[in-house]
Amino acid sequence: MDIELTSTRETGDWTWRAAGARQPRGTVAADLVPTEATPGDVLRVEFEQYMDGIEVTSVLPPKTTRQGAEVLEVLGSGLDEPLVTTKLVGRKGRRREDGSSDRRGGRPNDRIKDGGRGGRRTTNGPSKKRSKNDHRPNSERDRRSGANNKRASRTRGHSAEEAPRTPRLKPRRIHRKAALADLPDDQRLLGQILLRDGVPGVRKAIESQNAAAELAGEPPIPAPLLLKLAERLHPRLRAADWQD
Repeated sequence: MDIELTSTRETGDWTWRAAGARQPRGTVAADLVPTEATPGDVLRVEFEQYMDGIEVTSVLPPKTTRQGAEVLEVLGSGLDEPLVTTKLVGRKGRRREDGSSDRRGGRPNDRIKDGGRGGRRTTNGPSKKRSKNDHRPNSERDRRSGANNKRASRTRGHSAEEAPRTPRLKPRRIHRKAALADLPDDQRLLGQILLRDGVPGVRKAIESQNAAAELAGEPPIPAPLLLKLAERLHPRLRAADWQD
């Protein structure tokens, strides 16, 4: 969490507030703050959340900015090998038993077969004989196909109505209610939001409430503190949700 130092006390301790907030939120021991610190400095700290307030436990070093882009060096195998290798393979057509080759074009059905006697040419194409149904009028064929479709749809409808419906399972709320009951009163609303929408829902609720507070001229809610608390409570509430 980031805090902003506001002033010092007679004991040497510093008062602080959350970075961006209006009112101080607590005090930090003088031995945790750097000696060259001045009011207005922003520090990164670790803290513990208690019922009566927040206690700063340690001050973290400031973040350092990296100079230049971070790159990865590819070493490779270290062997001197050609970058591109080629290998030419000759293509040979299969020879059939009759001496013909597969390279000849044309479809198998179009090949001409020689007859035994007169060298008569025959093809394996589709027969030109039409079935008896092809001579019937189109109206009669349409009538029969429509009747078949109606019969099939009626059969499907009966089978769908006769199929038994499986009962819908309803999740219980025993473990979730117990987890909410174990929370302090000032954290139950936060727990309800976590069970419903998770940590993103808490973040969205804080943003909407801070927007309303800004319009009303009231101090905003310290978002980093609530989000840190939500991240601590979320695993326990999520386990209760899974058990239900």
